[in-house]
Amino acid sequence: MPRASRFSVDLDRHWRNSSKIDALMADVHATLAAPLPPPMLPTPPAKPGKPAPPAAVAKVCIFSQWTAMLDLVERPLRAAGLRFVRLDGSMPLPARDAALRSFSTDASTRVMLLSLKSGG
Repeated sequence: MPRASRFSVDLDRHWRNSSKIDALMADVHATLAAPLPPPMLPTPPAKPGKPAPPAAVAKVCIFSQWTAMLDLVERPLRAAGLRFVRLDGSMPLPARDAALRSFSTDASTRVMLLSLKSGG
């Protein structure tokens, strides 16, 4: 759910990607489309009665020192239909934990936005 905007301009009405956002989105799409390299360690066999581990998918972490930049990056990610989670200092601990869990276990959550301090 989008947060209230901290910007003085109505971004929904006046949105235009910058060249940096366009380059970032091109990198995101290229990374997510690229085949994964073979695993460095062998995958352990599934144990009887336990589900097999999920198939590996490419994922992307986007760090920024400025949370306002993360606010801006959310718009083209949504427009592209990419599922993402966010982790920043304004989030309570349970929300941070849920974001990390979703990113690590849900194959459809392909992008994580992180503030530099919180993600470090």
